Amino acid sequence: MKLKFDKYNDQGTLFLEENGEQIAYMNLIFRPNNKMVIDETQVMPDYEGQGLGKLLVNAAADLARKNNLRIFSVCPYAKSVFKKTDEYDDVLV
Repeated sequence: MKLKFDKYNDQGTLFLEENGEQIAYMNLIFRPNNKMVIDETQVMPDYEGQGLGKLLVNAAADLARKNNLRIFSVCPYAKSVFKKTDEYDDVLV
């Protein structure tokens, strides 16, 4: 499984691939003032329950840390992960 990141203009996607097939993704929107919005997280049905969504949340937090960004999430899944632990407090708006 490979974690990849594509960015185009003010949007980006973190995604996981297996055998050339996208099995999970997270849509990101980059806003002024170093803000990154997590818009959506999706795991393909055959791969649900394997922790892939959490992997993407961790990758988003790493991306924010490396680029001095603050995260705001409108994605219900990512919001729920952020509420469960304080390990992401340093990157949240």
